[in-house]
Amino acid sequence: MGKFIIVNNITSNFCDVLLVLSSSICPISPLKEIEDTMPPYSNCKIIIDQILHIGNNSERFIYLEINHGEVSKSSIKFIQIPKNDKIRELSRDVMISYDLIDFSILTTIQKNMLNKGIAI
Repeated sequence: MGKFIIVNNITSNFCDVLLVLSSSICPISPLKEIEDTMPPYSNCKIIIDQILHIGNNSERFIYLEINHGEVSKSSIKFIQIPKNDKIRELSRDVMISYDLIDFSILTTIQKNMLNKGIAI
């Protein structure tokens, strides 16, 4: 498993691609790796869920754009995703599928919620 798990073809107002960090690494460090996973000359909007790095707080989701296959550094910003948004459900499903929850920095209550299928 790499530093992140990629979910493509998202139907969302926020992004085209969801990246779920698979460890507690800093999300900015793999920017080159993110560029390398995108097709050359691609353009897309990406949300990085860094809940396993920083927890469930206001800086959980990072937005960035890929323009012509490169990360647009000026587009990088924290965004708020509504509690009932599909992005949170997809992220939860990825964390469950890849068994990422139990050994994360999340609280016991947060882990239990995710393991019971509740998106946080």
